[in-house]
Amino acid sequence: GQAYYAKHPERVSGVVGIGTTPFGVSKYYKASDLFWIHHYTKVAWWFPYSYYCSAAAKAVAVTERAQESMHQTLVELGRQGMLQAAKAVYDEFLRRQDPVDFHCPVLLTYGEHDATGLVPSYNQAWATECGHPLEIILAAAHNANDDNPEAFDRVLQAFLTEHGLMDS
Repeated sequence: GQAYYAKHPERVSGVVGIGTTPFGVSKYYKASDLFWIHHYTKVAWWFPYSYYCSAAAKAVAVTERAQESMHQTLVELGRQGMLQAAKAVYDEFLRRQDPVDFHCPVLLTYGEHDATGLVPSYNQAWATECGHPLEIILAAAHNANDDNPEAFDRVLQAFLTEHGLMDS
């Protein structure tokens, strides 16, 4: 969302973040956070991939269905695909020194059990700094929209309706 908006703001009517963190390496992040982000793929490479898939699925979801979905996604992606995807995401993140200045409605969300990095802390700081609404999805972890789709959909629908981004 953030990278796309930064490149094509004229094509975006609204942005919804699900367990994301703000761009702005120079503003929000400690050196230790950036170290781990920079070295994530190197560290992940050392784990047996079957273990990585199981551990990652349990880390990002609390419901069995969402854990199975994440596990299957990682298995299908394969080790090289996962490493390439992670590298692309983290390289883009690290390249962005400054926060994105949104000129459209923004909604930030994360799951109440999100323990991925410091997602809750960074979302709270982002929401406070920029005035974006922040919704915590109950009974959900990092993949909040998959863990609790009903609650997430209610929050999303209310946001879209409030900003005229959805037909009634």
